[in-house]
Amino acid sequence: MRTYNLSDLSRITLTILYDNFTRRMPLFIRDKDRQLFMLNELNRGNFEPATRSLLRGEVNIVRNGTFAMPYDCGWKSSVEFVRKPRQATRTEGALCPLLVPDSFSFQHFVDGTLPKIAQAYELLRRPEVKLLLETPREPVLRNILRAMNISEDRVIWHTSKTVYRADYMIFTCVTPPLHPTLWLRMRHLLGVADKLQVPENEAVVILLTRVRSRNAGRRLINKQEVVTFLRRRYGGKLVIFEGGLTLSQSVETFGKARVIVGVHGGAFYNLNFAPLTTTIIEFGPTLPGGEKLSLGHTIFWAMADLLGQPYWRMPYIGINSQHDINMDIASLKTVLEIVDRNVKV
Repeated sequence: MRTYNLSDLSRITLTILYDNFTRRMPLFIRDKDRQLFMLNELNRGNFEPATRSLLRGEVNIVRNGTFAMPYDCGWKSSVEFVRKPRQATRTEGALCPLLVPDSFSFQHFVDGTLPKIAQAYELLRRPEVKLLLETPREPVLRNILRAMNISEDRVIWHTSKTVYRADYMIFTCVTPPLHPTLWLRMRHLLGVADKLQVPENEAVVILLTRVRSRNAGRRLINKQEVVTFLRRRYGGKLVIFEGGLTLSQSVETFGKARVIVGVHGGAFYNLNFAPLTTTIIEFGPTLPGGEKLSLGHTIFWAMADLLGQPYWRMPYIGINSQHDINMDIASLKTVLEIVDRNVKV
């Protein structure tokens, strides 16, 4: 670790221009699925070149900075916010506010907070720097911090109405929302291996379930039929994932994954713990005209693409307004036969 005095920190203002990159098209088993996917303007927009603002990162150190909520620590942020004078109710030596919306949840801690930590990690790992975070809803968030050598005594869990002042306020909210450099760095900070952690003939196929989901809908109605099909095909190499694992358990489980399959939902965030060669098969709800749904239905395609993982999109029309699904076993078999074609057994 490089050695700095706190007084040195106030002289650090870093602007990072990340490399541009091209989003790859998802894989489809039918042309009509690809056509339906491309009817959605949000999907089409992902292939447009990223603007300079989406590729820019900033790490600023503000002397005698202040911070108060409400504030969205997103890529549209401005360092001027922490330069404003405020009457503080709590003072720290060095503080980095990372209050990303809904970052109390595993999902949005991963896609919102972790990239910012990865961007400024050389500063944030210093023992005198404290992180200001939302109180976590799931214990795994504390596991993640410990894995990055950020002990809990260096974390301030935000409480409402607290106004913060720091001798050195570290501002890293301006971070590209999705970029392969940051996504790979995040994995490495957590000790996630890029390669499959078992011989290929011992690798597993993971079926994601929504057993612990806090959001209604997208239920796998014919779950037992799907499990029976996969069990016949893979035997003891089928893992049915129902959540509730610690970070180390998740890294171990998904580090053995050759294939991850499931219906769109938060469990897919675990693909970040899987090898870069793992195939992702997502059954994603859509509408007959490809219209946008009120859910982040591009995020898992984006994350898999950032990591170079093969990503198959299996669009389906839900059987009701909650987008519940009777998974098409024939379509699942078709994609698995393609994926399994070159596997050494």
